[in-house]
Amino acid sequence: MSGSPFVRFVVTAAAASTVLFILTTLFVPPDPISQLFASGLLVVVVVPLSYLLTYGDGYESLAKRIGR
Repeated sequence: MSGSPFVRFVVTAAAASTVLFILTTLFVPPDPISQLFASGLLVVVVVPLSYLLTYGDGYESLAKRIGR
């Protein structure tokens, strides 16, 4: 993935948020409290995960494991 690390971080966070948001709408009950709780957990998981992938050499590690 090309670009600055900040762009990589934003793209990673946006993609992960989109995927996890879709999964939470499928598997979490539709009441507002559950949705807010799931959204809060989504932020707590996505931001550190995106940071580790972008700034913690996560992409390079994944590329080595895949063989690229």
